[in-house]
Amino acid sequence: LYLLGDFNNWMIDQRFRMRFDSTASLWKGHALIKQGIYSYKYVLIQENQIDDLSLDQMFSRSRQQYITFVYFQDPQRNFDRLLKIDITNN
Repeated sequence: LYLLGDFNNWMIDQRFRMRFDSTASLWKGHALIKQGIYSYKYVLIQENQIDDLSLDQMFSRSRQQYITFVYFQDPQRNFDRLLKIDITNN
């Protein structure tokens, strides 16, 4: 299962591969994505075939969690400062 969207030019990329956590019964993935508003979609690959339609209904009703990091680029010190971390459950 892969996550595709505006943030990666809709390309299948190993960095956006999700794995099933059988303990929690959830698909999980970790990705660093720049701040913004994105369109995205889940794509299933089975036997070298891309299936981008079968999961559309399933994921729209499932819960998702987003972790947001807000940084400030300090021009005086030439490094980024972490200002806030926020967790959103959807």
